[in-house]
Amino acid sequence: MARPIRDRSNLLEALAITASAVLLLVWQEAYFSPAGILFLGLLALSYLNYRVGNRDVLYPAFTFTAVWTAVVALYLVCPLEIRPLGWKTTAVILGSMAFFSAGSLLGNRPFYSKGFHARKDSDGADQDNPQLRIALLVYTLFAVAVVMADARNLVGGGSFLSPGFFMDLRLKIVSMGLEGEAVHTNKFILSAFTVGSLTYLVFLLEERRKWLQVLSSLCMIILFLVNTSRAFLMWALCAWLCVVLLERRERSLSRVIRWLSAVCVGSIILMASVKFLTNARTEGGSALDEAGDLTILYIAGPLAAFDYVVYHPDEFQGQPAAVFEGVKTRLSRMDIVRVTTPRSFFDDPVYVPFGMVVYTCFKPYYVDFGVLGCLLMFGVIGVIGGQIFFHAMNGSHVARFLFAYSTYTLMTSTFDDHFATHDSEIGFLYACVFAIGYFWISKRVRFRIFRNPSPMATSPLIPAQE
Repeated sequence: MARPIRDRSNLLEALAITASAVLLLVWQEAYFSPAGILFLGLLALSYLNYRVGNRDVLYPAFTFTAVWTAVVALYLVCPLEIRPLGWKTTAVILGSMAFFSAGSLLGNRPFYSKGFHARKDSDGADQDNPQLRIALLVYTLFAVAVVMADARNLVGGGSFLSPGFFMDLRLKIVSMGLEGEAVHTNKFILSAFTVGSLTYLVFLLEERRKWLQVLSSLCMIILFLVNTSRAFLMWALCAWLCVVLLERRERSLSRVIRWLSAVCVGSIILMASVKFLTNARTEGGSALDEAGDLTILYIAGPLAAFDYVVYHPDEFQGQPAAVFEGVKTRLSRMDIVRVTTPRSFFDDPVYVPFGMVVYTCFKPYYVDFGVLGCLLMFGVIGVIGGQIFFHAMNGSHVARFLFAYSTYTLMTSTFDDHFATHDSEIGFLYACVFAIGYFWISKRVRFRIFRNPSPMATSPLIPAQE
């Protein structure tokens, strides 16, 4: 009888990570500082969540704490002057992380009987409906053409092949946002970005024809270029990364660390490149150095900005980044509740000592609900994330879609909140309606207009298994 294979690398990995963390703290003389304790606490939570999540890098609690651990490490070695963290900030962040981890653990389990899941999964869950995907792609192609024409009118002409066109477009969008003006008022154009991004995600998850996946991805790239938002690009990258990992049978850190690191470094370089293109037109001087510095500050800066929020919460009342602001705004249009319209799209800046207008994912919950409310909210978010993860790992198409859609909120949580502010809750509602309509309703109402794809085709966007 063959002996079971045991992984003997766990102890060595733990010792190596601990030694690296201690050396980092000694090097920066931060071992007894609030930032140093925060780093050690996050490192311990990351390792605990990795073990609890069965060594799966997609486990929400591990993703959340691991990203924060990396950002705090960068904060410790930040080469520029930056505001030091206080003990209260460390307690709020570690407490929220602990509640999120506990919530993920609670949510990562079945809440229904096995018989219920068996009946639900057997009722058409494995049927494919490629005709609807084609219809969505045709809609997206038409929407891309309309959005490109609208962007050209917004700038006042120019060629889409010129980098200067996109620089001018970005400046126009930012200036309109600062003045509180709506960039797009046409509902079809507004829906184009939402439907286009959700269609892109469906094609990543379900489409087996290579040329259609490539075409869908090209549409997503064009939508990003005319949107000019780095958040839009980051969402697409995070969704792709999640889908790639979902296709792998083995997702332990040792198996994916190499190419996962390459993807992360590539994403940072891409973000810096986007900033470089904008900065070359607006700042002058060494735009490349400026883009590199700003990339570091955009990663470490929000943490310092949140420290300011913790000690001055009253200064941030009534600002745009408020919890459920999108829901409250729509209810106010129906005269159900009264909401004061924010005076601008962005929060007021603080200086730490450089200016920042983003304050991590914790800021709106801390300002609106206080310390206890912030802890409880992240516990609830953890339960929801754990439940989606559980069903995604058990083959639910709807859960896989929602899980890939929400990965961006965890990956960018150190920058800003995308759980329930900035209309994110409305985006989640649209995603849920879209997922139910596509994966549940449409697979029971069959459309047979086009020929079904070959089941042997594979995706060029998903790397082969190791």
